[in-house]
Amino acid sequence: MRNKGAKKLILPGWLFCFTLTAVFSVLGLGYAVWRDQLAINVTASTGKIDPVVTRCWLDNHSKTPDGLKNPTFRIDWDEKTISILIEDAYPGYNALFAYEIVNRGSLPLRLQSLFPEPEILLEPGAIVLGNTLTPEVLKSGETATGCIQITIQDVAEPGRCSFSFSLDFVQL
Repeated sequence: MRNKGAKKLILPGWLFCFTLTAVFSVLGLGYAVWRDQLAINVTASTGKIDPVVTRCWLDNHSKTPDGLKNPTFRIDWDEKTISILIEDAYPGYNALFAYEIVNRGSLPLRLQSLFPEPEILLEPGAIVLGNTLTPEVLKSGETATGCIQITIQDVAEPGRCSFSFSLDFVQL
């Protein structure tokens, strides 16, 4: 005999289909993991860093000895690369190389290193003595100025000296 007040529990059709789909999805996922045939690849992007050289110049800090030509220099640069050519260089010549960087990326960055490392002898006889970048942290859209001291050593006679270097920036 049935209780007159009791109702029969009937699932609506959409709920039954949804439940059945969820059960088979979990079963399929479990089977794929069990058989080692499931590959899940995830890619996430948080932004980018994009330091760009906007300006650079060389300030001569040496007085040319008598009998020698004044050294001349040429700086070739684009947004990512800087190359310096100094002609008629002599031992003891030094200059201050300055550059301006703008962060066109969306993430803040800082200068991690100068390559070759500071105080490493470059060819032929140029040495880079340190690097400063102000400000040290460069937010998106900000500009910073850096300076590198360049000294020419061990040049047997006045001549040609060319070198390039790279600045390595990292995300904060």
